[in-house]
Amino acid sequence: MKTKKASGRPPKLSSTHSGEISKIISQNRRLSLDQLRLKCATVAPKVSLKTFRLFLHGDGYKRYIALRKPLLGPRERRLRRRWHRLTRQVNMDAVIFTDEAQVCIGKQGRIYVTCKANERLQPACLAPKIRKSPGIFVWAGIWYNGRTPLIRLDLSQSESKRKGFNSELYKQQVIRPHLGPAFKRLNNNWRAHGGAWVMEDGSRIHFKPICRAEKGRWNMRCLYHPPNSPDLNPIEHAWAELKRLIALEQPPPHNIEELWEVAQRVWQAMPTEFFNKLIETMRLRRRDVRKNLGGATRF
Repeated sequence: MKTKKASGRPPKLSSTHSGEISKIISQNRRLSLDQLRLKCATVAPKVSLKTFRLFLHGDGYKRYIALRKPLLGPRERRLRRRWHRLTRQVNMDAVIFTDEAQVCIGKQGRIYVTCKANERLQPACLAPKIRKSPGIFVWAGIWYNGRTPLIRLDLSQSESKRKGFNSELYKQQVIRPHLGPAFKRLNNNWRAHGGAWVMEDGSRIHFKPICRAEKGRWNMRCLYHPPNSPDLNPIEHAWAELKRLIALEQPPPHNIEELWEVAQRVWQAMPTEFFNKLIETMRLRRRDVRKNLGGATRF
């Protein structure tokens, strides 16, 4: 006759506490694990940090870096579904993806949130935008097996009151010397397969009459891009990689001119295969837009 093995001490936290703890977590995503543990002690027994971490892990919770994504309202989601319909017959290998960006000195800190894997795109789990340090404004375009040089935008020639980037500068510094010739070469390569396209973001300067006329001189076709949708332009990931590589530079750039020299060198050194893989994800981005009914994608 065998003696029955003792079951041991029952756990302090069990499935009966999951509902209340999940409710507290959903209202306090950005608190640290220790702060969450103390808050949950009001609805469940107080336990050690290790026990609390193991309990959350068993419920599927982890600490993630908060994704930085714009919030999408009903209008944005509707326009993203429209983009999905308009790009149904477009070969993404024949598209020049363009964008402007600001490359800054230094790097930004990360924000961590507590959530489940399928909750990362909820508004409470996203990180807000923060003010950037001084830097330079650049422009570039990428396509399958190709890219433009990294262009530094000269805002000192701006005639606007705020000295910002305007349609005249976009025409003189981007379309005429770089985007137009790049489109012409790519369009000649794809002429037998429907021609090439250009994708820009929704900035107003891209659609001013002066820019539309200049694009007309190059017979340029532009794809519709919905508002608040950086995840539908793969060059955004190229900017993130560029900034990451600049932050790894030793010694780091200490002024604007050093930053520009490093940015040029890093951009040219980035492998073509990296850009190709970004463009190949456009099929998955379109699928996520359809699956999420115009909502945010994983990209």
